[in-house]
Amino acid sequence: MSPTGAAPGVLLAAVTVVALVVLLLLLGAPAVLRRLPEVEPGSPGHDPAKPPYRGLGTRRRRTWWAVAGGVAAVLVTLTADPPQWPAWTVLATGGVLLAGIDAASTWVPWRLTWSTGIAVAAGGLLGLALGSGADAWWRLCAGAGIGFGWYLLIHLLSRRRIGVGDVWLAALVSGPAAATGWLALYLCLLLGAVVGGLHGAVLLARGHRGPFAYGPSIVAGAFLALPVSALVGG
Repeated sequence: MSPTGAAPGVLLAAVTVVALVVLLLLLGAPAVLRRLPEVEPGSPGHDPAKPPYRGLGTRRRRTWWAVAGGVAAVLVTLTADPPQWPAWTVLATGGVLLAGIDAASTWVPWRLTWSTGIAVAAGGLLGLALGSGADAWWRLCAGAGIGFGWYLLIHLLSRRRIGVGDVWLAALVSGPAAATGWLALYLCLLLGAVVGGLHGAVLLARGHRGPFAYGPSIVAGAFLALPVSALVGG
């Protein structure tokens, strides 16, 4: 049930969700970025070209992140049932921030990925308490595994052009998508690949030959799946 035509309490909750996501991304992102650990020079995985996480939270970037998170939250409140909102709200905040970090640095920070995953699981349990049903919880768990397995296969077949961080990010978004429905999970994975392919084609046309951030496409696919699955599924 979307907020359109819903009770005033649901409408208030929808507005609160959108405002919370926007404020967290706009004002809270710098504090999160400062707490992300950096890979020490000389350690395995250290990349001297990677910008420090703490420097990524410029006002311009945070504004774009807040806009993206706000749009994502609006899609959630318009197309998902209220018991599904907690997990999706976490994804609209932490998932969008992860996508933004990836877009700015081509890195997906491990600690934030795990923290967001735990929060998504907690959101799924809260949704269960709000009446989403045990089947939605089990779909969330299974969907995360399916998304992880699918992108792990792509990671291996692509000779690691899709990073390990993208594999975990796919698991992160696939859980809430599957909890919404199997069609939403299918569309989440499909649309993520479509957006990623289009992004790669544009970069290739501009002469870019190196790796590019795939995380934003994965996250975008999840939120695009919500309205598309609502339209296709009736």
